Formats: sequence, structure tokens, C-alpha cells
Amino acid sequence: MDIYELNEVNIDIINLIHAFKNIKTNVYKIDFDYVDWAFSIKKKYDLCFCLGIVYHMENPVLFLRNLYEITNKYAVIESDTPLITESFRGNGGYFMNRDQVTLTGGNIRQLLEMRPNRKALIDTLLFVGFKKVSVIEQDPNITSTYFISGEKSILFAEK
Repeated sequence: MDIYELNEVNIDIINLIHAFKNIKTNVYKIDFDYVDWAFSIKKKYDLCFCLGIVYHMENPVLFLRNLYEITNKYAVIESDTPLITESFRGNGGYFMNRDQVTLTGGNIRQLLEMRPNRKALIDTLLFVGFKKVSVIEQDPNITSTYFISGEKSILFAEK
């Protein structure tokens, strides 16, 4: 298993947890805002997990194209999907959000996020090349208004 992360604090936490649990993984630092981050990985994975990343991207289409490039078979994408009711010609929509993240040494990176709603995220995954995208429904024993309302989505994309 390989893990890619931008923030060195998160990398340190992941390494500590894995050492405590005796889990063997490779944790790499990578900046997903670079246009060609998929080519820096230099390998493909049968299953990719993309957890809580898409909605932090300035260019989610480019990010998902890179995800497609490193995926051999399947990708699981968990993302906030804002409730946007207006659409253009029946398509999904993107919501612009300003945010920031604190990096190593207290450096702050300003973010201009383009957060897709659920339909836009599905449409974008199909647009970048995935052949089929399914919504993973929540466990009926666990009630979460975020998943029921569509504010959060877990999608299963197949090549």
C-alpha cells in the first residue's frame, strides 16, 4: 500500500500510526496541484482511494484526470458535494470556496477550491474516462444527514 499526502504533519502522523500498528506502507509527499502529478508517481494501482481531496482542488477536472492515469481498475472517491440546486442545461454544478491549509513550518497556502456537487462529480469522472460511476449508499443502520442530503458522496468509479 502506498499513501500520498501534501502536509508533512499528516505524513508524520500516518507514519506514527503505522509504526504503532506495525503496518508496512510507503508514505510519499506529493503536491496534487501540480499539473502532471500522475507522471511523478510512475506506477498504476488496481484500486485507488481518494478521500477528502477533490473538494480542495482548484482544478478538480485536472486532478481527476491524474487519478484516472494512475488507476488500473477502480477508484473510490469520497468528497464533500455541496447542495447546489441551480444547474446549466441540467448539468451538475461547481461551488467556489476560499480556504487555506497550514503546511510545514507554519507556511499557509491559500486555496481557491472548486467543489463539485454529486452530479458534477459523477459527470466529471465519466468525462475524464471512467466507464461507470456508482454511488455507494450509506449503511442503512447508520443515519447520516450528510449522505442522505447529498452533501457528502462516496463514489465507485470503474475503468
